[in-house]
Amino acid sequence: MPSVKLTDQLGVEVEVKPNSASSFGRYLADVARFRFPTLDLSALRDKSLAAIPLQSVALEVQALPTSAKLPITAALGGTLEITSPQADDDWFEQGSTYLSLGFTLALGAAPSAGSEAVTWGVDPGVRLRFTNHRRFAGTTNFRDALMDTLRDFVLPLSPADLEGLSPDVLTVMESSRTLEFAAEVNLLAATNPLMTASLPSPAPQLSVTAGGMIAVAASFAIESEHELRARKPGANQLRLSWRRKIGSEFGVKVRTKAGITAGTSSLDLVSTLLGVISRNPSADFEELRAAGLGSNQIGAISGAIQAAIERRLELAATFALGSARAGDSIFEYQVDLAELTEDGHKALSEMLRGNVSAVSRPDSIPAGFRMLSSVFSRLRETNHLFKVNLLGIYNVGSISKLALSGTVRYEPDTGDLVIADSATASRITTAAVNFGADSQKLRRVLAESFLITAAYRSSQRQADAPQLEIFHTYFELHNGTNHQTMKDNLDIAQALGLLSKAEKEDRLRGLDDFGRTVCYADARYDNKLARALFLADGEPLAAEVYEKAGREALALLVQEDDPDAYRRAPALNDELWRKMKSLGQPNLHTLFPQLQGPQLGAVIADYSLIVGWAEAMRETGEKLARIDRFLRANPGIDLKDVGFQALREDLTQELKSVAANTKKEFGDPWGLVAMDRVSGGAAAVRIQYTGPRLAFEVGREGRFGTARAAPLNP
Repeated sequence: MPSVKLTDQLGVEVEVKPNSASSFGRYLADVARFRFPTLDLSALRDKSLAAIPLQSVALEVQALPTSAKLPITAALGGTLEITSPQADDDWFEQGSTYLSLGFTLALGAAPSAGSEAVTWGVDPGVRLRFTNHRRFAGTTNFRDALMDTLRDFVLPLSPADLEGLSPDVLTVMESSRTLEFAAEVNLLAATNPLMTASLPSPAPQLSVTAGGMIAVAASFAIESEHELRARKPGANQLRLSWRRKIGSEFGVKVRTKAGITAGTSSLDLVSTLLGVISRNPSADFEELRAAGLGSNQIGAISGAIQAAIERRLELAATFALGSARAGDSIFEYQVDLAELTEDGHKALSEMLRGNVSAVSRPDSIPAGFRMLSSVFSRLRETNHLFKVNLLGIYNVGSISKLALSGTVRYEPDTGDLVIADSATASRITTAAVNFGADSQKLRRVLAESFLITAAYRSSQRQADAPQLEIFHTYFELHNGTNHQTMKDNLDIAQALGLLSKAEKEDRLRGLDDFGRTVCYADARYDNKLARALFLADGEPLAAEVYEKAGREALALLVQEDDPDAYRRAPALNDELWRKMKSLGQPNLHTLFPQLQGPQLGAVIADYSLIVGWAEAMRETGEKLARIDRFLRANPGIDLKDVGFQALREDLTQELKSVAANTKKEFGDPWGLVAMDRVSGGAAAVRIQYTGPRLAFEVGREGRFGTARAAPLNP
């Protein structure tokens, strides 16, 4: 057994002989040297731990292994500390004193295949920090405590290391590595049937359902800064956990097993999806199969669905990690070493190497393992929304016809699936991502399609028309999210009445860098609520109603402490707005002599957006009101009647004009909030924020005529 040598600032050397369970003999076979350049060992040797005000002392490490088990390229120093446990950390025994010795090793390539360095998964260049926290009574003298800590020092790299772990030692390994696990996750597929600028007359019966549940088995890989903790509360009892360093960036990758087989009717991913979103899944699948799709077309359809599901699961796992409380374990287990079978020993070895797959599914944990906690319990127990946008479904009626006539894509920021007709596909397709859609273009198309779908469905009178809700959606990914950007995102929830100003400020407090985040919001409208966006008691809403809603949305989203707060004046000042309407856009500059350049341009753009949108909504309402009057005057009339069809064609032309002139800002949060103001806050709304430092979801149920919109000045 090798010895461990300690040297202090005066060159005094002490030699320590590790015990048989120490990892020094296993991984540092010949020599380990620890030098304390600022410590006088002789002066401290007989003092008790309680009498030494030692917080943190740097140490230098020299490690010269002759064993091939740990391919060390450098020893990078460490620290020695005397600490008392934090009250909220139950890994430490309250009232005890701990001597904590930690050091970092840089690892290179394993010297030979089959060595332990290969099998436990260390990549070349990885740095591992090993810390042992050794429990003592405060009266223990410093020399004895230091000697005991070194004698029992454990590197938690294999089950053998942990079997001899002293019950007085908490051993920790910190590293930047990949943590893998497996889980079965429930996705709630929700259809969003939307019209596009190519409008039908009349609309065919939709062979679409509202959606349903899909269970997906997947493998997850988390790349982050992790720590592995291990201690033995009893002779054969081992407590073991993987934890993420709170506040650190992380990435999640997901793999699913899925595909489509040409010429068969096997239950693959396509047929599974059709089974929950189609009213006639067998006919839809048969139509796809009979179409004689080539391998490229098959690959595009299945690839887009699989990519969408994997991205959705990535966000679900990211949300679970980001919303975890400080100190929560990603996975924590109690292991009874005496009960472990061969499978259990293998699972324990894999867990130490970062692969928790064998023990991450509660229904298949090996004997001897008991899961204590996991931040991914909610991942398994929650039904995660998986939106399927059907752009142009009203032209063809069935999902198979839509897929065959257009393309299947996915939105790479959110994982939403997009099945679009050919005209719409040409507007949203991007070459930057395989099977992906251009996120900014899609956001605008979805908002535009929501508007014309809401209007068109308001004119339907078929008694058997499916009562499918439609979604008004906003989403945006920020690769780097600073304080102002996150505030702007949280302003959306405040504007929708889902978050108070105090709650928003509390979530923002103390942070400026929120990392890579996704903001996702949607509002659901059924036929009754969609109709209320245009008509009240069969009569069209006035332009002033929409102008008021648009101005309120602007005032809620641009707040008084924002850099562009100058835009608020027209939204809040009724007299100023009346003057703006009287003068018209060409003369607006006369009302804002204090604004120049981009600032004046922003105010004029806001005015044009609100007035143009209000007029389009009013005109659409008038077309719908004419249809209503005709049907009231002609009850029971055949909907193929020439007069009725003329009115429907008039509406169609109006909606084509609306689609052609919808401004991109309607796809921004303003459009979502403005429509919510028109509805009186009656839609069901949810908004989710997903990131490494802030992750939460808020929402409200939709109750027509009873829910409340956010106050204008909360």
